[in-house]
Amino acid sequence: MAYHYLGGLPHAEAAELIGGTPEAVRRAAADGVKTLRKRYHAGGTPEGAPR
Repeated sequence: MAYHYLGGLPHAEAAELIGGTPEAVRRAAADGVKTLRKRYHAGGTPEGAPR
């Protein structure tokens, strides 16, 4: 996720770096963004975060 969104690399280049397929990188990035949105749009303290 970081290589694509923060580093600006296409999924194919990120896949080469981590040794996966572009499809797997795309799916992992989508799942990661979904999880972040769920946790931080809920308005509460994320699990494991200091209060």
